[in-house]
Amino acid sequence: MEHLRSSGEGTFPLQATVTWEIEWTGTGGAGGDLPDGSFGATQDVVVQEIQAINR
Repeated sequence: MEHLRSSGEGTFPLQATVTWEIEWTGTGGAGGDLPDGSFGATQDVVVQEIQAINR
């Protein structure tokens, strides 16, 4: 027997950020750092939940 019910739905902000640090080394001992960077965005996502009870 299975009972399904939704606990509702809503929109929640999801934030993701990517950050990088780059260092390079070439032949002959050349090398250095490139500028650090960061990129991020916030996106609203719809969240739905279903609970199940199995017996």
